[in-house]
Amino acid sequence: MATPTKRPCVVRDASTAVARLNGAVLIDMLQMIPNARDALAFLNAWPSTALPPSLVALKELSGVMSLTTQWPSLVLQTIPTDHMELGVSALPAFPQIQVSDMTDARCLAAALPRTVRVKLSTSSMWTDATHAVVRAWHDHITDLSFRKPSDMPEAVVDALRQCTHLRNVSIVDPINATVAQQIVAAVTTRSLQQLDLDVMFKDPLDTTDMAAWLRRGGATTLRLACTGVTDATALADAIYSCDSLASLSLVGARSVVDALLASPRPLHQLSELSLDVRGAAQNDTALLHKLSGAKMTSLTLIGRIIDAPPGIWKPLMSFTKLQQLTLQRISLLDVSASGTCPQLRSVTLRELAMQAKDIPKVTKWLGTSMSLRSLEWADMKLGRQGLTALAQAVPHWMTHGLETLSLQSIPIDADGAKRLAASLQQGRNPSPLRIALSNSQLLRGSVQQLANAIDACRQVTLGLFSSHSRKYKLEIAAGLGQPDVDAGDVIFVQMASPPA
Repeated sequence: MATPTKRPCVVRDASTAVARLNGAVLIDMLQMIPNARDALAFLNAWPSTALPPSLVALKELSGVMSLTTQWPSLVLQTIPTDHMELGVSALPAFPQIQVSDMTDARCLAAALPRTVRVKLSTSSMWTDATHAVVRAWHDHITDLSFRKPSDMPEAVVDALRQCTHLRNVSIVDPINATVAQQIVAAVTTRSLQQLDLDVMFKDPLDTTDMAAWLRRGGATTLRLACTGVTDATALADAIYSCDSLASLSLVGARSVVDALLASPRPLHQLSELSLDVRGAAQNDTALLHKLSGAKMTSLTLIGRIIDAPPGIWKPLMSFTKLQQLTLQRISLLDVSASGTCPQLRSVTLRELAMQAKDIPKVTKWLGTSMSLRSLEWADMKLGRQGLTALAQAVPHWMTHGLETLSLQSIPIDADGAKRLAASLQQGRNPSPLRIALSNSQLLRGSVQQLANAIDACRQVTLGLFSSHSRKYKLEIAAGLGQPDVDAGDVIFVQMASPPA
């Protein structure tokens, strides 16, 4: 039997092995890394001989400018003028590029891979420079932002129609309804997913093209801020008909809200709803009952919304997947049902009209969150019961990663400060925590108690903000002038510094 021939063991060095990798593959791998530090670490792990020219240029560019805030989206204006050619060579390596009408024309010479997305921002006038960007990179423009557009000649409309891969469009403060309608008509293509339109003029907005875009399907986000529209019923019908719509934000738009309320159809497709109605209505809360409790992750209600039957609290208790909640200038009167909010991360409660006895119920509900990172109470009285309930929940939130607790214009008496200080000492926080107290009418002794509490805590900072008299500021400063308090943990804004 013949002895099999042994093949010699060949050891290839790293440069030989990686040379076989296609440069485009390396770029694709790099663009999947969201963090600048990790992206540079990945880049530096390869020898320059194995990298395509754009990645070699990116390596060199990181040596002449910081990429910490420029990855994964590079703002072209931040490239140093003396190194513009190097920056142009590195452009194909970035996942996203942000350009404006101030973009250096030399940048447009770069041939971008299909994966690179371009975000174009324009000022009031559509300039030749903006036109040049569209001509060069129209296949890459996915995000488009207009600020105060004043004119839309046919040439501009034609240029917009060349951007066939648009996903997100923001239009802020167009000069009149005609300009707004022209832009919306040009950008509401089949690829468009998100539309943000914020108008200041009082004329009714023609939403015919917007409604047609919604009916086609594929839209995921609509934010509309206006005083009125030409056909609210048609727009509301289009919103109901768009099964892909996940996020809806209406600012003003009273007629649109009324049209939504007039329909018996549900809004089960939404996971995010934001209403800033700027006008009282007895039945606005009925809109919440059209939502799916299993889908809602974000809810914002701002305005003179009266908590009349069928109420706010009951549907709120059904939103068990809620992650963000903002209630401002809301009349919250029916706090009866109980529920849980294990995924809630951010909560803002401002100027709520509610009874003091109901605040512990709200706090109890918030206490079921295992994910709370930010909690803000502002411009209301919590009362002794409310402050006690809040203090009792703080250690739980600290344990689960609370990062910011803000009490703005919330009166805190001596007993409330004592309880809050005690709860801070009981808490164990894995991440830094900032306690921000603004215009809380704290007494000198209360400030001292809180300062002593955070001095005994780990990674806790107390921020004191006050617009009160200078005497009040000096009393607080004097109260902190104790040798056993680490003043480095206390931030003073609009206050005298503690005495040396």
